[in-house]
Amino acid sequence: MNDCFVDQQDEEGSTALMCASEHGHVEIVKLLLDMPSCDPSIMDNDDATALQIAMDNGHRDIGVLLYAKMEFSE
Repeated sequence: MNDCFVDQQDEEGSTALMCASEHGHVEIVKLLLDMPSCDPSIMDNDDATALQIAMDNGHRDIGVLLYAKMEFSE
């Protein structure tokens, strides 16, 4: 998969990572997080990150992945 525009935001400020996190698509989240240019700390227009969105929608497994990426990545 091409790294281009992986963090592009729509009119609501959502990224592909946020959408995958909201809908519980674990494999897509993993794929996006493996991309060097993916930034899980981006906020949408409501000041929510992908982690907050995942947790708000009950996707704790995705929340763990996002937390690990944000806290333990160099």
